[in-house]
Amino acid sequence: MRPAPSPWSIGLFMLALAVIGLMPPAGQQRPDTLAAIESAVLATGGVALLLRRPGGLFIALAAGVIAAGFGVAGFVLERNVGLPPHPAISLVAGLYVVVRVLIARTLLRKPPPAEAPPPGDDAG
Repeated sequence: MRPAPSPWSIGLFMLALAVIGLMPPAGQQRPDTLAAIESAVLATGGVALLLRRPGGLFIALAAGVIAAGFGVAGFVLERNVGLPPHPAISLVAGLYVVVRVLIARTLLRKPPPAEAPPPGDDAG
């Protein structure tokens, strides 16, 4: 039996990516503004998954799409727009987050209510 995908692990992954985005590249005093924005989006999505709130799935999914969008923008503009040091990191990490959130979506839904046994069907 395969272990079920956990929203905890993807939430922690998103928080780790957010921390990486806040680390300034070599030779800079502070991180780039766009990298800080992407880090804030990823951190929001990671926290939403960890709290297992009703809208957490959609917030995390949006964060993954936005991160992938930063990666695409980096390739189009031919410069680093999101997470340092290369736009491929934002693109691959964003797509990975989207896929993992879609896989874990079944764990974030409430289970259906248990059906009562039909009347007159006593097991004893």
